Formats: sequence, C-alpha cells, structure tokens
Amino acid sequence: MSSFFHSFAITSSMSRSLVQESTGGKTQIAGLLSSLIVLLVVLAIGFVFQPLPQTALAAIITVNLVGMFKQFRDIPSLWRTSKIELIENTHHDDVCY
Repeated sequence: MSSFFHSFAITSSMSRSLVQESTGGKTQIAGLLSSLIVLLVVLAIGFVFQPLPQTALAAIITVNLVGMFKQFRDIPSLWRTSKIELIENTHHDDVCY
C-alpha cells in the first residue's frame, strides 16, 4: 500500500497506542520509548508473569483496553450528526490506533 500512498509503518499494539494517546504522545519517538519500556519490563520482571494462566493475562489486557471499548458510545451521536463523519472517524481510528 505504501507504494501507492504516502504512508509509513507505525507501532501497532492497540493497548500501547491507547496509553500513548492518553499520555499525550504524538510522535513515533513516543511509540519507540513505550516499546523500549515494555521490552525492559519483559526482560526485567517477565519471569513473574510466566506462571500466570493465560486467562489472568487476558484480563489484564482487557482492563487496559477499557478506553477503546468506551469509544463505541460515540457511534450513535456520530451517526445522528453525519454518517460521513462517522465513516471518516472510524477509518481514522482503524488506521491510527
């Protein structure tokens, strides 16, 4: 796709992107820093998470994604305001977050 449009690769972890957005990070450097922090945490205390069952890890991820799930509340108001705006907003969220 990038050969046809002006685009570039970005970080694609939904939870990290939401944390980055909520803290005000706007650039790829903020994504790089959050990736480095995640790497350091995994290397330093990753052994602590190894015995946890996958359901507990899934619960941690789900709790962190609550902000994303709350965005579904915006759909009815955007639908009433402008269907084009809803499509643009949904597409922007898919591409950017």
